[in-house]
Amino acid sequence: MSIELVTGAFGSLENCYDNFVEQGVDCDITLPDYCPDVMRILKCTVESSVTSSKLTGDRASVDGAARITVVYADENNGISSYEQDYPFSKYTQLPSAFDDAALTVSVRTEYVNCRAVSKRRIDVHGVISVRFRVSRIASDQVITDASGDGIQLKKKTVDGSEAVCRTAKTFRLEEEDAIGDDKPAAARILSVSSAPVLTESKLIKGKILIKGELAVRVCYIADGAVNETVCADFSLPFNEIIEAENADESCELDIRLNADRTQAELKADGEGALRYISLSADVTADVTAYRSCSVSVITDAYSTGRDIRTGYRLMNFVRLCRVINESFMCRDQLDLASLDPQRIFAVSAGKPESRETFGEGRITVEGKIPVSIILIGRDGVPVYCEREAAFEFSRPMETGEDMYCDSDVTVTGCSCSMSSDGRADFKAELYISAAVFKRTGERIIVSLEADETSAEKSRTPSLTVYFCDGDESLWDIARRYNTTVQDIARENDITGDSTGDRKMLLIPVK
Repeated sequence: MSIELVTGAFGSLENCYDNFVEQGVDCDITLPDYCPDVMRILKCTVESSVTSSKLTGDRASVDGAARITVVYADENNGISSYEQDYPFSKYTQLPSAFDDAALTVSVRTEYVNCRAVSKRRIDVHGVISVRFRVSRIASDQVITDASGDGIQLKKKTVDGSEAVCRTAKTFRLEEEDAIGDDKPAAARILSVSSAPVLTESKLIKGKILIKGELAVRVCYIADGAVNETVCADFSLPFNEIIEAENADESCELDIRLNADRTQAELKADGEGALRYISLSADVTADVTAYRSCSVSVITDAYSTGRDIRTGYRLMNFVRLCRVINESFMCRDQLDLASLDPQRIFAVSAGKPESRETFGEGRITVEGKIPVSIILIGRDGVPVYCEREAAFEFSRPMETGEDMYCDSDVTVTGCSCSMSSDGRADFKAELYISAAVFKRTGERIIVSLEADETSAEKSRTPSLTVYFCDGDESLWDIARRYNTTVQDIARENDITGDSTGDRKMLLIPVK
């Protein structure tokens, strides 16, 4: 007896490799002549960006730069800052070469220590971690049907979302903008932050059109003022086309945006005042396209003619339930009373840490935003402190233990103002990108063949009387008596998959 199999392919996003590699940052900074002497360091940050990344065979490599920013007080308690880039190259050995795979590299600062060796020299030590992620669209072969003498199949239809395309594109944004007549001219830039926001996406004939903006905030020290900072906000629009092979209008898109190498440079106007800022940044759009599908799988099988050999596997089918791309607000109060602040000089927010929970018909994403604050005390001495602001995002959503989500939260803007009780009112605009999935695990047959060494089963026509206990599966009864579900249902006028109440059944064997 031979069994003919019918198979189908189900595309899924496979994570082939995910690992962190540490990179040290050891730098001896000598201040240029135009910078005042260091009396006290207030803050030191390391912001890393990726210049290029490459996947070659079983090796993944990246080139990048860590931008070191030191904010310090001089002998007159004036606040100054200095930046220096620290280039790096890193690679990791993969367990094997992955064909048609995509490499995603992200960098984060683990820690940084900074001390003034002298009034002109600063010693910086830190560690950044480079995350290498390799993924690809994997095609899982699934047995959807089988035929042959006496083969009986128990089938189930599973709803899922098939990953059909994963692609990425990096594009450069450049623009020169005026600071604005309502703001003073700049003396020097203190910090630059950016966050990309997706406003529209469309998929047409294998091409993805994305529109959005890069929100850039430049914090600078005002010209001619003592310890006065100004924040200027800019918006760099983008409109890009991304090739997406195998994707069509029926697909749903999970789009993640990331900004790298954001730079700002002051430019003078016709009168010599620094009233223009030249902005540039690299934005990467990482896109995965999913198509809804229904997959017919075989969960059990037997043959009325001969013994068969079957192989089983637990396979996880995922269904994309919802894609979230939204802005929301965070408000919190930060306790600064112990520092006796007079006013806030500068505030910045780092990358939020978040976690997702499902319950009571809602998805909730909550976490903490690291907030860095430079204060001016009552005695005029600048003080640096760190606090955390809590945020929460919640939307109605189907829930359950089989739900999971991969969310990314970024800060697109923030502000902080003192209140009368020594607390600060912190406000931030956040942008969340999230894809919510439902996972369904099914034990399915992945191999099916006749056992040619077994004898053919005897099938003498007969009729057996069976008393069922009630609501038994027709499949289990048919398997036990080596007959078919259709024959039992037809003989006993049963329309469903189970027997219903306790009753006597006639089991035909032909």
